[in-house]
Amino acid sequence: MKILVPSDSNSLLKVVASSEDEFYDFREPVYNMTGSSDVDVDMERPRLTTDDLQKIERLSRLDEALKKAPLETQVLLNDILKGRSTLASQLERVGSIPPRFASTPEETGPMMKKDASFDKVQCRVYLPLLVTEEAVYMKIYQSIPEPQRQRIRGYWIKCGRNNSFDHKEMLEECNKKYFDKIGAEKADKKLRTMRQGKSQFFRHFLQEWELQLEFSGGCDWPDSFKIRQLKQSLSKLSEKTDVLELPNDDYQEWIDKIAEVAANMESRENFGRKGESRLTQYVNRSGIQLNDFQLTSNPTVAASKSSALNVDSDGDVVMGGMKIDLQSIASLIACLNFSDKGKTKITPKPGPKTPAPWRTEKELAYFRENRLCSR
Repeated sequence: MKILVPSDSNSLLKVVASSEDEFYDFREPVYNMTGSSDVDVDMERPRLTTDDLQKIERLSRLDEALKKAPLETQVLLNDILKGRSTLASQLERVGSIPPRFASTPEETGPMMKKDASFDKVQCRVYLPLLVTEEAVYMKIYQSIPEPQRQRIRGYWIKCGRNNSFDHKEMLEECNKKYFDKIGAEKADKKLRTMRQGKSQFFRHFLQEWELQLEFSGGCDWPDSFKIRQLKQSLSKLSEKTDVLELPNDDYQEWIDKIAEVAANMESRENFGRKGESRLTQYVNRSGIQLNDFQLTSNPTVAASKSSALNVDSDGDVVMGGMKIDLQSIASLIACLNFSDKGKTKITPKPGPKTPAPWRTEKELAYFRENRLCSR
């Protein structure tokens, strides 16, 4: 007979009462005592039944199986046989059993960049745990890198405006101190000049547009203003906005309806035509639409753009005094030299001069007298 011992504690807890009785229901051996008083009792050997021999064999097999079982199983079974509480024994063994394998590997990558939104979420996470405003206030200060803490050190020493340790007030102060105003102005100018390409997908253009909107700090702008800015940036969809019944004060609903119309238009085969741009365009002051690659790689465009800025409405060049853009002039000269290369006419070299005609003495005297050339 083969006895299987469970390898986990949950299976051992499912032992029924009948199986527990088998461990304890081991009857004493029966001794056959004769009626004669001359026979010594110690000389009589006990007689074991077949049932007793089977139980002895089962116990021996169980003992061998327990020796090969895991340590956790041996301790738990020993507690069950001694009548101890399994819950108490499990709590006692929590610290004694060593962990087998690490559940998660150690993170060695770069840390996430912290910003105002990260601190806002961190406040909501730690507020129920830290309980006090002072603890959240200190946690925000510790999350700022050491070199950048000097900007809000005065605010930190005063513990807020009224010594209130208000974490919301501190987040507003951090936003004022660390907000990139120069980058926001550049993003705002870029946002106003963005135009959707003729064959550009609406979802691709919307991602770039909303990214510049976030950099410029325009997420808090009114929905009507954001809708008006985005509407003038569309290309083929601008004609559909006048026909559709779109809300003027709900930016998200306006985006959802435009996205449905754009998906239907982009699914057609004739949506992307040859020669139409699939990239985001930027309009300069002269009205030319160019993408980022053309602005950075083509010197002709850069030169024409810089020269167009110095031309008034009548077409005359505006004199700027001593403020001369040397880089634009150099690029313009290089562009002209490159465009005129190969178009110049090569003039032939002059050959040897013809000899002077032969003159008589009278002719030479006549030329000298009248101051004329003899040739």
